[in-house]
Amino acid sequence: MRFCFSRLSTLGVLVLPLMASSCAAPSWPSPPVPAQLTDAQAADLADTWLDRQPIAMPRTLVAEEKQCRGWWLRYEGPFDPAARPPQASYLLEVNNDGAVRQID
Repeated sequence: MRFCFSRLSTLGVLVLPLMASSCAAPSWPSPPVPAQLTDAQAADLADTWLDRQPIAMPRTLVAEEKQCRGWWLRYEGPFDPAARPPQASYLLEVNNDGAVRQID
């Protein structure tokens, strides 16, 4: 009888943590973080943003630089010797979450 009680108590000690862990709250995944945009995706977002602004066409993407939070893209407009400055340029910041803004 004593041997049976000892075995039963050992079994209880082993099973109790398993039963307690099955009642624990589910672990939720961490909130999603925006993935790094490719240069083509950033350029597409920047083009869409520029289309909505009063900026003359044509404009050419002349430089791009990868940043921690996204991309910096530099566009140049057409050359006009009568204008001041003769060639307009635009520096845009495209974040990985899709936000686009012009850097002055």
